[in-house]
Amino acid sequence: MYMAEPPDVLSVLVSVSSLSELIDNVDFMNRIGLQDERIARQVGEAKAEAAAERRATGETRRLTEATVTLISARTDEARHVRDALVTNRNTLLGAQRLKAGALADARETRQEFLSEVQGLEAESAALGAQIQAAQSGQFSTGAPSAAGLIWPVNGPVTSGFGMRWGRMHTGIDIAVPTGTPVHAAAAGTVVYSGWMSGYGFLVAVDHGNGLATAYAHNSSLLVRVGDHVAQGQVISLSGSTGHSTGPHVHFEVRVNGVPVDPLSYL
Repeated sequence: MYMAEPPDVLSVLVSVSSLSELIDNVDFMNRIGLQDERIARQVGEAKAEAAAERRATGETRRLTEATVTLISARTDEARHVRDALVTNRNTLLGAQRLKAGALADARETRQEFLSEVQGLEAESAALGAQIQAAQSGQFSTGAPSAAGLIWPVNGPVTSGFGMRWGRMHTGIDIAVPTGTPVHAAAAGTVVYSGWMSGYGFLVAVDHGNGLATAYAHNSSLLVRVGDHVAQGQVISLSGSTGHSTGPHVHFEVRVNGVPVDPLSYL
């Protein structure tokens, strides 16, 4: 766009032909000066506004970048929190499953234990009945040894007579290796020789006068029902049959079929 340059003041004064024209020209020059000032002011204001806008734009850009950075950081943090929550949830679910499984196993084990206890109690009662039947005259009985009872094997007592694991332990456990000769604690008559579930291979000997002994968890039986045995005679070989956690001799003493503490008779 073409713009004419402002008129020169001296040329304007020289060119006038009268006073009135001079006054008009001076007034015109004043208006031009005012217009120039207004234009200069407007240009300055426009420049100031442009600079302010540039500053505002820069601040906005800076704030935007900071906001984007913050949002990105918060997004990463939220992702980490979400991942942690998922991991914790999976861990909790796994723990709950393990707990449920453990409870189910515990219930099953408890039921098995109760069934086993009932079975062992029934077997103990059956053994007592077997001995009482023999003592009532079903089998002839020998006279008890005057020297009293002897140990059936030599070994440490690993479990005594009395309550154990919620049930009555009706004898003592003597630890010996499998195949150890088991001796009759006193002379008497064999009233039981065979398998009896939790007792495994069992020998029971009646010694007369209501006294009887029993030897359980054997690996081999060397006597039969009705055999008369001498004190110290080998009647079986030790083992870990029936309900047993390792090789040993479960030794019982019974009076009229009722189990008593063997240590009181040895």
